Amino acid sequence: IQTPTPTRTQTLTQTLTLESLTDHPAIAATREAYRKTGKNPSRYRASAEALARRVLQEKPLPSINNLVDCNNLISLNTLFPVGSYNTDRIDGPIQFDIGQTGENYQGIGKGEVNLENMPLLRDQTGPFGSPTSDCSRTLIETTATNTVTILFAFPGRSGLQEQLDTAAEQLRKYCQANIIHTEIISLEESA
Repeated sequence: IQTPTPTRTQTLTQTLTLESLTDHPAIAATREAYRKTGKNPSRYRASAEALARRVLQEKPLPSINNLVDCNNLISLNTLFPVGSYNTDRIDGPIQFDIGQTGENYQGIGKGEVNLENMPLLRDQTGPFGSPTSDCSRTLIETTATNTVTILFAFPGRSGLQEQLDTAAEQLRKYCQANIIHTEIISLEESA
């Protein structure tokens, strides 16, 4: 008789509590990055922490579409904030930046998101994604065919390639992704 493999949500509830969650290396590194940029990580939780808290509180996870649901699976596996974006709605190159005073956007299901001091992604049109909440402008709909999935790996490179490989396999399996390119981009390299 084969013992069933526990799901990721079962594994999280067996290994973490609400109290210990912020001590997990990936969550702690993300919270520290927020503190360094001047954003309160308890008021503006990164998506991975918010998602894990839902699991630990035994609240149901939303089901949106295959790619968004896979995005959440990748985030629960790594405890990194993960964003998926419709690249047909991205204008020019993507830049990782810190939000300026007065910057905001319409967050998906959240209303207006205050981006001041927030780590974020921007293009020539403006900010479109952050580790906390993404912009409705680049949201993933079922008709999206060209997308990018970004793992915000604040803890650094250790084990990152393996996590990217696992994420790519999940995108192939659950989203029928057929052209996948993974790349690790470090802030130190781009500075």
